[in-house]
Amino acid sequence: MNLSIFRTVFLLSFLLVYACNTQKNTDTSKTTADTPVYIEDALIVQLKDRVTPRQLTDEYRPYNLKMDKAISKATNLWLFTYDTSTIEPPKMLKIIKDSPYVTEAEFDKVIELRNPRR
Repeated sequence: MNLSIFRTVFLLSFLLVYACNTQKNTDTSKTTADTPVYIEDALIVQLKDRVTPRQLTDEYRPYNLKMDKAISKATNLWLFTYDTSTIEPPKMLKIIKDSPYVTEAEFDKVIELRNPRR
């Protein structure tokens, strides 16, 4: 497996666990292992090398795209939010994924940690 792909998969997995502990305004009571709950106004984005979050937010200003927080500056992984009243979530995800600034993107998700005492 290509090291870059492995690194991206590893970081996105780490991000999901990290995001579980930092979410706001989410209802985790509906989350199941088979049906994840997506946070449609939040995108996890890995930017290409030497691309800054500002470049992405400037490009997609009509959608009120904003950098929420850095997940990993070393790997250029960021959490962005946008205004869902300006564009439908699936269209926004496609636009961001197709951006020349972006390596990978996905909706943020609500996840639950397993009970270690099972």
